[in-house]
Amino acid sequence: MTYEQLDVIADAYTPTLLISFILCVTYIATRKKEQRIHVGRAVVFLTALLIASYGLMFLDNAIGLWPTFGLDYSTHTAVSLSLIIGLVVLIQRKVVWIILSFVAYLLLMLYQQYHSVSDIVTTSVCILVIAYLLEHFLFRFRDSARFPVGSIDW
Repeated sequence: MTYEQLDVIADAYTPTLLISFILCVTYIATRKKEQRIHVGRAVVFLTALLIASYGLMFLDNAIGLWPTFGLDYSTHTAVSLSLIIGLVVLIQRKVVWIILSFVAYLLLMLYQQYHSVSDIVTTSVCILVIAYLLEHFLFRFRDSARFPVGSIDW
Protein backbone atom coordinates (compact mmCIF):
# COMPACT_ATOMS: atom_id res chain seq x y z
CA MET A 1 0.00 0.00 0.00
CA THR A 2 1.14 3.52 -0.67
CA TYR A 3 1.79 6.19 1.95
CA GLU A 4 -1.37 8.00 0.87
CA GLN A 5 -3.55 4.89 1.18
CA LEU A 6 -2.20 4.20 4.65
CA ASP A 7 -2.79 7.85 5.49
CA VAL A 8 -6.47 7.49 4.57
CA ILE A 9 -6.73 4.43 6.84
CA ALA A 10 -5.06 6.31 9.70
CA ASP A 11 -7.35 9.31 9.19
CA ALA A 12 -10.41 7.05 9.34
CA TYR A 13 -9.45 5.34 12.62
CA THR A 14 -10.51 7.98 15.15
CA PRO A 15 -13.85 8.79 13.47
CA THR A 16 -14.53 5.05 13.29
CA LEU A 17 -13.92 4.76 17.03
CA LEU A 18 -16.25 7.68 17.72
CA ILE A 19 -18.99 6.22 15.51
CA SER A 20 -18.54 2.84 17.23
CA PHE A 21 -18.90 4.47 20.65
CA ILE A 22 -22.04 6.34 19.59
CA LEU A 23 -23.57 3.18 18.11
CA CYS A 24 -22.80 1.21 21.29
CA VAL A 25 -24.31 3.93 23.47
CA THR A 26 -27.41 4.09 21.27
CA TYR A 27 -27.84 0.32 21.24
CA ILE A 28 -27.45 -0.06 24.98
CA ALA A 29 -29.61 2.96 25.84
CA THR A 30 -32.48 1.74 23.65
CA ARG A 31 -32.29 -2.01 24.26
CA LYS A 32 -30.90 -2.41 27.76
CA LYS A 33 -32.72 0.20 29.78
CA GLU A 34 -31.48 -1.18 33.11
CA GLN A 35 -27.93 -0.22 32.11
CA ARG A 36 -28.62 3.40 31.19
CA ILE A 37 -26.86 4.70 34.32
CA HIS A 38 -23.68 2.91 33.22
CA VAL A 39 -24.03 4.31 29.71
CA GLY A 40 -24.48 7.81 31.10
CA ARG A 41 -21.36 7.42 33.20
CA ALA A 42 -19.42 6.16 30.19
CA VAL A 43 -20.51 9.18 28.15
CA VAL A 44 -19.52 11.60 30.94
CA PHE A 45 -16.21 9.77 31.37
CA LEU A 46 -15.39 9.87 27.64
CA THR A 47 -16.44 13.51 27.33
CA ALA A 48 -14.13 14.45 30.21
CA LEU A 49 -11.27 12.46 28.64
CA LEU A 50 -11.76 14.16 25.27
CA ILE A 51 -11.82 17.57 26.94
CA ALA A 52 -8.58 16.64 28.71
CA SER A 53 -7.02 15.39 25.46
CA TYR A 54 -7.72 18.61 23.61
CA GLY A 55 -6.98 20.67 26.71
CA LEU A 56 -3.48 19.18 26.82
CA MET A 57 -3.08 20.00 23.14
CA PHE A 58 -4.01 23.64 23.74
CA LEU A 59 -1.76 23.78 26.81
CA ASP A 60 1.13 22.29 24.85
CA ASN A 61 0.57 24.78 22.02
CA ALA A 62 0.52 27.64 24.53
CA ILE A 63 3.55 26.74 26.65
CA GLY A 64 5.43 24.23 24.49
CA LEU A 65 5.85 21.56 27.16
CA TRP A 66 6.54 18.62 24.84
CA PRO A 67 8.94 20.58 22.56
CA THR A 68 10.96 21.49 25.67
CA PHE A 69 11.93 17.82 25.80
CA GLY A 70 12.33 17.43 22.04
CA LEU A 71 8.94 15.72 21.78
CA ASP A 72 5.59 16.34 20.13
CA TYR A 73 2.23 15.99 21.90
CA SER A 74 0.27 13.39 19.93
CA THR A 75 -3.33 14.51 19.72
CA HIS A 76 -3.97 11.43 17.55
CA THR A 77 -2.81 9.20 20.39
CA ALA A 78 -4.65 11.14 23.09
CA VAL A 79 -8.02 11.19 21.34
CA SER A 80 -7.86 7.62 20.06
CA LEU A 81 -6.76 6.33 23.49
CA SER A 82 -9.65 8.23 25.11
CA LEU A 83 -12.08 6.60 22.68
CA ILE A 84 -10.50 3.19 23.27
CA ILE A 85 -10.97 3.61 27.02
CA GLY A 86 -14.58 4.67 26.42
CA LEU A 87 -15.24 1.57 24.31
CA VAL A 88 -13.60 -0.71 26.87
CA VAL A 89 -15.86 0.77 29.55
CA LEU A 90 -18.86 -0.17 27.41
CA ILE A 91 -17.89 -3.56 25.99
CA GLN A 92 -15.33 -5.51 27.96
CA ARG A 93 -16.00 -8.73 26.05
CA LYS A 94 -14.31 -7.18 23.02
CA VAL A 95 -11.41 -5.65 24.96
CA VAL A 96 -8.73 -7.74 23.23
CA TRP A 97 -9.91 -6.68 19.76
CA ILE A 98 -10.30 -3.07 20.83
CA ILE A 99 -6.77 -2.96 22.23
CA LEU A 100 -5.33 -4.79 19.22
CA SER A 101 -6.88 -2.19 16.93
CA PHE A 102 -5.23 0.55 18.99
CA VAL A 103 -1.84 -1.18 18.87
CA ALA A 104 -2.19 -1.54 15.09
CA TYR A 105 -3.02 2.17 14.87
CA LEU A 106 0.04 3.07 16.94
CA LEU A 107 2.22 0.92 14.69
CA LEU A 108 0.71 2.62 11.65
CA MET A 109 1.48 6.05 13.13
CA LEU A 110 5.08 4.96 13.70
CA TYR A 111 5.36 3.50 10.19
CA GLN A 112 3.96 6.69 8.69
CA GLN A 113 6.33 8.68 10.92
CA TYR A 114 3.55 10.83 12.38
CA HIS A 115 5.09 10.56 15.85
CA SER A 116 7.95 8.89 17.67
CA VAL A 117 7.64 6.17 20.29
CA SER A 118 8.48 8.79 22.93
CA ASP A 119 5.69 11.09 21.70
CA ILE A 120 3.18 8.26 21.88
CA VAL A 121 4.33 6.94 25.26
CA THR A 122 4.41 10.34 27.01
CA THR A 123 1.01 11.29 25.62
CA SER A 124 -0.46 7.91 26.58
CA VAL A 125 0.88 8.11 30.12
CA CYS A 126 -0.71 11.55 30.57
CA ILE A 127 -4.08 10.35 29.29
CA LEU A 128 -3.98 7.18 31.40
CA VAL A 129 -3.19 9.18 34.54
CA ILE A 130 -6.04 11.57 33.75
CA ALA A 131 -8.38 8.61 33.11
CA TYR A 132 -7.45 7.10 36.46
CA LEU A 133 -8.00 10.41 38.27
CA LEU A 134 -11.33 10.99 36.52
CA GLU A 135 -12.52 7.51 37.39
CA HIS A 136 -11.36 7.95 40.97
CA PHE A 137 -12.82 11.38 41.62
CA LEU A 138 -15.92 11.32 39.42
CA PHE A 139 -17.21 7.91 40.36
CA ARG A 140 -15.41 6.18 43.18
CA PHE A 141 -16.10 8.77 45.88
CA ARG A 142 -19.63 9.41 44.70
CA ASP A 143 -21.04 5.97 45.40
CA SER A 144 -18.00 4.28 46.98
CA ALA A 145 -17.86 1.73 44.17
CA ARG A 146 -15.50 1.55 41.24
CA PHE A 147 -16.66 2.78 37.89
CA PRO A 148 -18.14 -0.32 36.28
CA VAL A 149 -15.47 -0.80 33.63
CA GLY A 150 -16.80 -3.25 31.10
CA SER A 151 -19.91 -3.86 33.15
CA ILE A 152 -22.32 -3.52 30.29
CA ASP A 153 -23.28 -6.98 29.13
CA TRP A 154 -23.37 -7.61 25.40
